[in-house]
Order: sequence, then C-alpha cells, then structure tokens
Amino acid sequence: MEGIDGDESPSVKSSEGVVGDDAAAGDNDRGIGDKKSSALDTDDSSAAVVLSSTEGIKFYTRDDVLCGRGGGTNVHPGNRRFRDLVNANRLAYLGARKNDKPDISRSIVRTIRESNGRFLRRDGKRGYLWFEIGDDGAREKTSQALRQRAPEMKKMLFSDEDPPRQWQKQHRAQQDSMKLRQDELMMGMGMGSQGTVHMGGQGMGGSGFPQMNMAFPNKLSSP
Repeated sequence: MEGIDGDESPSVKSSEGVVGDDAAAGDNDRGIGDKKSSALDTDDSSAAVVLSSTEGIKFYTRDDVLCGRGGGTNVHPGNRRFRDLVNANRLAYLGARKNDKPDISRSIVRTIRESNGRFLRRDGKRGYLWFEIGDDGAREKTSQALRQRAPEMKKMLFSDEDPPRQWQKQHRAQQDSMKLRQDELMMGMGMGSQGTVHMGGQGMGGSGFPQMNMAFPNKLSSP
C-alpha cells in the first residue's frame, strides 16, 4: 500500500509528541502496562493529544503508519491496517453529514493510536529521520484517504440498488457489451452463428481447405 500521500504535512504547532519509547513513561503514569500490549482509552477526552515532533527517530515499528509513497510503505503492516480501516469506513464517511465526517477520521486515528501506532513522515533534509506528524496531520491525511475513489463510491452509495446488486448489474452489462462486439467482429469476418467460415459460397474440401472454383471469369474465357 502506498503511504497516505506524498504531500507535505499541514502546519501544526511544533512540539515533541508522544512518540518512540518516551511514551512508556506516560503509560506508567496512566497505569497502562507493557507498551506493546497496551491500548489508550477510546474516549477522546482521556486520550493524550499527540503533537507533531521536532525530534526525529531512526526506526519505526510495525504498528506505525508511514506517510509518503514508494519504498516499503506498500507492504508495511501499519499501512496495511490503516488501509483496511479506511476501506471499512469509506462508505460511512461519504454518506455522513459534513459535521460528522471529522469524527470518522478521528476514530481511525484513535484506533491506530490505541495500538501504539504513530503517523510518521521521513524528512530527507534532516538526515532522513522519521518525524511524528501529530494528530492534526494524521486526521487530515486520513480524511484525504477516505475521499479517494469518492465518485465511484458515491454512485454506489446513493443508488436505489444495493451495492452488490449494482456491481453485478454493471458486470453483466460489460459482459453483454463484450459479447456484442465479438459477434460484430465475427460477422465482419464472414463467420456464421455456428462458428463456420463462409467463403463466398465456397464449400470445404475433404482436407479442410475451401474448394476453389477453378473456372476462369467470363472476361478471360476464350472467344
């Protein structure tokens, strides 16, 4: 999977975020156990707000979401999980009211954070270190991912038919169109409905080749 995208992260207040192993100290204060097995409270009011970081890190974990394109982001476990969450919530996002859309983006970011995942971007100008983009940047990038394929998904969402039935109907229509083009091509080649070739009235010889009329045209006949 590609990363969230290749655009620059939005301008947010620069501060050291809750990233890396430094988060473990905060976990102990909240009574949360081991960093890898813990999860933050799903309530936004009690969850720590993660700010963008000015301190880069060299390594990331499998739970992190890597922003950007190419490289290992396509198959990175954190990005694959992020993609699954986006796909599972895209229809709800596109069908939600404008004021409700940010809540869906926040819920996806919160789910990643609950698994101690971070939203990281690599900065080539600063030693190719990874930097946390913070909750504001993560929510904006999540919203961008949710808006992908919007025209196609909205057509399914606002159709009177159920999405699976609509897809089947479109699939059948495509198959019928392809069959019609094949039939027209066969007719243009002189093929009949049984798949036999008509050679201008010529029959087929025993060898499987068309029998040729060896009579010369009238204009070439002897006087």
